[in-house]
Amino acid sequence: PDKVKASNIAAVSIEIGSWKRSAANEGEIVAKFYYAKRRLIWEILERGLMNKMEIQWGDVTGLHASLSEGTLIIEVSKPPVFYTEHDPQPRKHTVWHPAEDFTGGQASVCRLHTLRFACGVLNKHFERLMKYDERLRSIS
Repeated sequence: PDKVKASNIAAVSIEIGSWKRSAANEGEIVAKFYYAKRRLIWEILERGLMNKMEIQWGDVTGLHASLSEGTLIIEVSKPPVFYTEHDPQPRKHTVWHPAEDFTGGQASVCRLHTLRFACGVLNKHFERLMKYDERLRSIS
């Protein structure tokens, strides 16, 4: 998995507790699976800046995908770590700064994260995730 390229998957919406965001345009919500770092990342564009939350694979206690519906539900044992983009520059690496919970506190207290994708978009990425992590596969 060290050399496996991360999965970047455009999502249609994300919901955590009562907090919900829907993408008006592709790329406003992105789910990323980092195989080498063993992290799940959700990036959400708001008011021109990206916010992200990082979840360690070890913090995932439940995982359910409905590939026919394009839904991914993750259950976590502790809150994700939050970041916000700092001074974005075209064609430059993103600089992230630690941030407060930008979900109105919902991601700090709610354990379920529900992401929805366009039909067929999630399939190969989820299959790859299951292939590379036995523990995640066992709880799926």
